[in-house]
Amino acid sequence: MFRLSLADAYEPLGALLANRTGPTQDFDAALGWFERAAEEGSAVALYQLGAMRQKGLGIPHDPEAAITLYRRAAERGSAHACMRLGILYAEGVDAPQDFAIAADWYAQAAARGNLDAKCSLAFLHIRGAGVAVDTEKGIGLLEQAAHEGSQSAAWALFNIHTDGTDAMPNPEAAARWLERAADLGSAAAACRLAQWLEDGYQPAPPAERILALLEAAARRGETAAQAIWGLLLHEGRHVLRDEGLAWRWLIRAAEGGSAFAQAWLGDTLSTGGGVKVDREAAAVWYEKAAAQGHAGALAVLTGMQMREGAIGARFSRTFAQWRKAAERGDANAQRVLGDFYRRGIGVEPSILEARHWLEASAWQGHAGAQLLLGQLLARGDELPADAVRAATLFRAAADQGNAEATYNLGLCHEHGIGVPRDNRAALAAYRRAADTGMKEASVATVRLSLTPAGSYSSPDGGHLPGHQQAVPISAVGASSNRTG
Repeated sequence: MFRLSLADAYEPLGALLANRTGPTQDFDAALGWFERAAEEGSAVALYQLGAMRQKGLGIPHDPEAAITLYRRAAERGSAHACMRLGILYAEGVDAPQDFAIAADWYAQAAARGNLDAKCSLAFLHIRGAGVAVDTEKGIGLLEQAAHEGSQSAAWALFNIHTDGTDAMPNPEAAARWLERAADLGSAAAACRLAQWLEDGYQPAPPAERILALLEAAARRGETAAQAIWGLLLHEGRHVLRDEGLAWRWLIRAAEGGSAFAQAWLGDTLSTGGGVKVDREAAAVWYEKAAAQGHAGALAVLTGMQMREGAIGARFSRTFAQWRKAAERGDANAQRVLGDFYRRGIGVEPSILEARHWLEASAWQGHAGAQLLLGQLLARGDELPADAVRAATLFRAAADQGNAEATYNLGLCHEHGIGVPRDNRAALAAYRRAADTGMKEASVATVRLSLTPAGSYSSPDGGHLPGHQQAVPISAVGASSNRTG
């Protein structure tokens, strides 16, 4: 006959009170139940007591007592306690850092079935931390963990075989392990495979296999997969086109919080792409996407509000969303925020704030920010002039195909602004810009082609063009950036 021990009853009561799964959170009461369960020999309760000691939940933070409790739990067979001890000694925060001790605890946890511990032990072997360097053994441990069901191990193997840091690059092996991660339920892996399918990347699993993994992730409720699956159905790429089904999947993704799907619905409802135009509903979806920092939705809302002359209380929320996205590191948001501060849109003008955000965006390689910051530094009317830096920024943006930056780089070479005078380099830059259809560059190309060697005649006297117009906020729909 099945017999329930007192420990089996006490420990769940403690968990209910400690983890907010009960009627109220009460660390004092939880501590009492865990202590009673520990007295009855519960390894789980000992582990929970160690965690409370380590985190200072309801009792003073006491790392030494926590380690003692974890050790007692490990002695009673707790793989989680072994894993926690390994982490403590590897991180060196609440215990002296000692990778050899960490490796021992990871090994004990792995032997008891903890796959995360097996992965951690694998990387100690790969890095030679606390154990002898043994890349082959480390990769072998990761392969074992991946076969046993660890998404983390499958992803690690994908990265190892992709970047070639710890092993020779092996695209076929990388593809197999990415497929394994998707098969283990990783929506990110399924979405990566879908992107490979879009890009025609090889080697990749068969299209049918990728689509099956993506659909499975969508059916599990993974919003990123739902959004991509819906988009494929909408556009009829790799699957039969089905507008109704696509719409349902994209709505599910949007309602689940996918900023990309929300922006897509905003675009579709505002333009009438297969549905009746409903700009009010579109604005609602744009607002939802913008609230998550979706730059495309923010751009559309900003454009709408500026056209409506709503630069006031209503715009303050949009400005705050741009700032939030910029603070998260979005390069486009940083560029836009810099221009807002420069022109005083929704905020008091501040050229110092403008420079701060433009520098942050330019550092990330945003061509628009590099162009604008370069113009400001070249002209020297709003910021201290720095011709050398300006030319460097124009070159960086030109290397990304920005026509205006390429034209400005030509001016720099022609007039010796931040770089030595060089008509040949100037003409090459003008021609590249002219190839994009830029009229000023075409005129400059003809003019310089007719200028005798060694002569530097120019109607503009060597000054950069006064391109002071607003940095464009949006030229395309909110969802055109599929990275969401």
